[in-house]
Amino acid sequence: MLNDDFYDKTNKFSTVASYIILEGNLDSKEFSTINFNLVRLPYDIEKEIELLRNSSLPSKDKLIAELKSATNYFNAKSNL
Repeated sequence: MLNDDFYDKTNKFSTVASYIILEGNLDSKEFSTINFNLVRLPYDIEKEIELLRNSSLPSKDKLIAELKSATNYFNAKSNL
C-alpha cells in the first residue's frame, strides 16, 4: 500500500489493482444480506509498459506516459 509519509525515503507507490464484488439478491423486495468483497491483485506496471510498447495500439505512448508518471510522481514525493 501507499505509505502516506512523503518524507519517508522508502515510500513507494502501490502497484495493487483493486475491485469490489457485490453479492446480494438483485431487484429483491425482501430484506436479505449483502456482501462486499474487496479484492486486491498485484499489478506489474513495468510488464504492462512492455506489452504496450509491443502492441499496435494507436494511443500507447500516452498510456505508457501515464503509467510511468504514476510511479514517478509518488517516488518524487518521497524525495521532498
